[in-house]
Amino acid sequence: MPLPNQVQAGTASEKYMLAPDVVETPILDREIKLISNATYMFSAIYANNNIIDNCYIGTKSGICYDYSKDNDLTADYDPRKREWYKKAMARKGNIVWIGTYTDSAGKLEITCAKAFKDANGNFIGVVATDIILKQVIDKIIGLRIGSNGYAFLLDDKGAYIAHPDYMQAGFNVNARENASDTYKKALTNMINGKSGTQKISIKDKEYYLAYNVLPATGWSLGLIIPIKDVVAASEASKTKIDGYSTATQKYINQSINDIVWRFFVLFILCLVFFVVISCQLAGKITKPIKILTAGVKKISAGEFNYKIAVTSKDEIGELADNFNKMGTDIQSYMRNLANSIAEKEKINSELNVAADIQNDMLPKIFPKYEHINGLNLYAKMQPAKIVGGDFYDFFYMDDNQTKLCVVIADVSGKGIPASLFMVIAKHIIKTSVLNSENLSDGISNANNLLCEDNNTSMFVTAFIAVLDLSDGCLEYVSCGHNPPLFASNTEEFRFIKVKKALPLAVAEKIIYQCDKLYMESDDTLVLYTDGVNEAANENNELFGDNRFINILNRCHNNNIENIDDFLRQEISKFAGKAEQADDITTLFIRIVPKD
Repeated sequence: MPLPNQVQAGTASEKYMLAPDVVETPILDREIKLISNATYMFSAIYANNNIIDNCYIGTKSGICYDYSKDNDLTADYDPRKREWYKKAMARKGNIVWIGTYTDSAGKLEITCAKAFKDANGNFIGVVATDIILKQVIDKIIGLRIGSNGYAFLLDDKGAYIAHPDYMQAGFNVNARENASDTYKKALTNMINGKSGTQKISIKDKEYYLAYNVLPATGWSLGLIIPIKDVVAASEASKTKIDGYSTATQKYINQSINDIVWRFFVLFILCLVFFVVISCQLAGKITKPIKILTAGVKKISAGEFNYKIAVTSKDEIGELADNFNKMGTDIQSYMRNLANSIAEKEKINSELNVAADIQNDMLPKIFPKYEHINGLNLYAKMQPAKIVGGDFYDFFYMDDNQTKLCVVIADVSGKGIPASLFMVIAKHIIKTSVLNSENLSDGISNANNLLCEDNNTSMFVTAFIAVLDLSDGCLEYVSCGHNPPLFASNTEEFRFIKVKKALPLAVAEKIIYQCDKLYMESDDTLVLYTDGVNEAANENNELFGDNRFINILNRCHNNNIENIDDFLRQEISKFAGKAEQADDITTLFIRIVPKD
């Protein structure tokens, strides 16, 4: 039986697939072959009922069988997680109806499903069909009451299913939106399953609206007639509406019930037939299976040269051939594995050298900034892989060493591509800032250079600031980066406001605007990448902004290197055994009293 991607769309055919967590086994193969015989029944039903769009089966073992003209089942499709399967299994053999929906081709449909049992009376799956409601809708749209009246169909959520203006440009399917108070009240009654006649107003014209619920689907059929046409015959109109509603309901029930019962009876007969055939074939299959089992044990014990002596031309023989081939493949794999391990060790050695080179590019000599001009500075980068995409930098803007530029950035992606782009970005940002008249121009120039020949579409979030050590003025630009944290001697840490801007290397000719902040004695500024607040534990919970701020406040009065060490310990403790998913980079700036 073919997979969905092995059949041609637009032609009615059988296909199957397994749920993502299901492993194909010989038992499962036999079940698939058994289910495939439903094609004889489905093809006849499908060919003789033009309101049937799809016939399918979902089993408890994870098999999804489908007979239709579509081939759009995706690899993550699991029938056991679908509404039609869950509701049918919960009703234990009773027919269930799933609410209306519109498929990818724009057809309005409703789903009918029923759970079925095995020979032992256990529910093992659900059989279902999708029914096209086009004929009913066309009949309703074509219905005219007098010269100006018309009919419409409303679902139980308040959306038009059928309306004469449905295909008009700008038509709003949400019936209650923009409706007058009287019309909205009547529509609410229809949604709530009520029946009746009301006087309504549409576009400043008066109408009578008669409506009645369709119990099987929860929809409501409405007839709208101008008051001037029906003042003398409003009760007669309601009787006519009731007749149309009953006829429509009877048509739907009769069509659906006939299809469901014919399908169910045929399925049960086929199921009984194939169970009997399967029992007869079991004896013929047992002997080669025993031979196959003994051979598999030898191969699993390491005798890869052993050949299983099953010569039958059926599936067991094919499986034996595959096991024999597997033994040969394993021998080849073991040889290739040894070669791969040697090659991997060589690559790891080269990556370690690259990591050392990258690490050496980041400034780590902090003492030359400490206590000079009243400044303490500390930074650290911890890559998620051997090499990373985060980086930081700091350098003086002038020969008098009165202005210090600090940079922290995060390159999109990880690993070798991110590390290479990081080297380029670090150099371009520093060069552009040093050679520009102001910080805004420097960042804009750096962005334009990074955009050139960026065929990989990589980008960099960055926070760049220039601190004037003479007056504590901090001029900064955020390029799509996380907002820094700031704390004074008397206040706790808080996020500072930054102007929203695109990351670097996304689009050319962007003007980046600067903000200013004045830092005084004992003020602390913390720059970081999203590897801090987005660190995750084994339950996929994030470290988060609140936890980050609380930890900084707990050790506010410590020196900045101790604060950074304590923060990283808390991140590691929170993550537990979860693998580090992103680079973790921090940069601390503290103004200290001048000597």
